[in-house]
Amino acid sequence: MTGRPAHLVAASGAALLAAFALRTLHAETAYESGLARARDPQTSPSSDVEGRLGDYEEARRRDPGEPLYALRAAQIHLRRAAHSSGAAQAAALVAARNLLGAAVRLRPLDATLHATIAQLERASGDPASAVRSGRLAVRLAPRAPGVLQTAISVGLWAWKSERDPQALRLALVGGAGFTMIGRPENPPAIPLEHVFTVNGQTLVIADEPLQPVHARVGEQSRLRVKVIPPVSLALNSEIFLVAPGATKAVT
Repeated sequence: MTGRPAHLVAASGAALLAAFALRTLHAETAYESGLARARDPQTSPSSDVEGRLGDYEEARRRDPGEPLYALRAAQIHLRRAAHSSGAAQAAALVAARNLLGAAVRLRPLDATLHATIAQLERASGDPASAVRSGRLAVRLAPRAPGVLQTAISVGLWAWKSERDPQALRLALVGGAGFTMIGRPENPPAIPLEHVFTVNGQTLVIADEPLQPVHARVGEQSRLRVKVIPPVSLALNSEIFLVAPGATKAVT
């Protein structure tokens, strides 16, 4: 009697694995079909080229569990909304919103999805929602170039529209994020450089000062140097707007 349930469990697991493999195969086939029918397969997958939107929609019908196709189709609808007006623009924005909603339900922590939603809210004229989605995208992927670019554009647009300090902060965070790309997660507090010239070629080696510590007799370790400010300030708000030449008292 114990062998039969085991066979049932194994059969169920094999069926699930087969279904997943079939879904993945359909996804890859539909995606390759979409690229093959595009005029230029090397262009951005969100470019609105002939046949591509239909291919993404067909791929989504065949593989509803893959959010990538909903994202790409939504991006194409956003491109169409940007070049249209009136009823056509409204219809494109509604289609993009429905597709992105479905994609987020499948993958709620995808930064690209939330960045695209921020672009959608900007196209819909909703600065507060655009900034909220942009901030979430940056928190999920603080060093993704596409996400940072969206944060800058959405933040500046919302700042010009509403003069909301949070919008300006989003743009500043996006700009600062670009300077962190390619740097270590925890850069040294006091960076050093050793510069050598060999046969006319300059070689620069990055380094940092370390403090030798003798934990036990005969053993030595090194600690990173940390900069501790003599004074710490904690303000009521992270952002203050001060006009040129004006002053503001803080507590």
